[in-house]
Amino acid sequence: MFRERDARDFSHHWLATAGLQVNFGGKVKDADLDGVRDWLDRCPGTPIGAKVDANGCPLDADGDKVFDGLDKCEGTPAGCTVDKNGCPTDADGDGVCDGIDQCADTPKGATVDARGCPSDTDGDGVLDGLDQCDNTPKGAVVNDQGCPVDLDGDGVPDGLDRCDNTPAGLKVDADGCPIAVTEKETELLDTGMIRLQDVNFETGK
Repeated sequence: MFRERDARDFSHHWLATAGLQVNFGGKVKDADLDGVRDWLDRCPGTPIGAKVDANGCPLDADGDKVFDGLDKCEGTPAGCTVDKNGCPTDADGDGVCDGIDQCADTPKGATVDARGCPSDTDGDGVLDGLDQCDNTPKGAVVNDQGCPVDLDGDGVPDGLDRCDNTPAGLKVDADGCPIAVTEKETELLDTGMIRLQDVNFETGK
């Protein structure tokens, strides 16, 4: 059973007792302007600009909670923290988005893995990407650039050198300790020359 509503308020509109709205030439109601009539819209109040499905519910293809149509960064990886525009944030700038990054505050320029954690291939305490001397021997003392320090200049890095303060010019072994030298070698180191005595040269030839 149908009854006609007051023509002054609802021109050309009819309302069934069951709640079915039938329009005859009247303006279609769509309060949230999502393109789905109010009586069919299961998600009223959709933000303007958001894409919706046939039920009037917003779509979010990448699941970042910023609706398609409003999301300026589609395809955001699952788990990434995003800003109001749906774009991933990366506070430490290491290329791994916040929410996935397990190592916050990575120093700028450091090489990181898929988790956003810095790598240090030679284990010298200076991160790859910042380390200017790769493959530093294990145990060697390094400077801020990751390069071995050798205070006595004997060619054996501090930290591996068992004989500190080796005098300049002395031969050292792999441990940085002086190798025993002959008297002639000592003379050469001290004077820059070697004196030869009792040396006979055969003549006439």
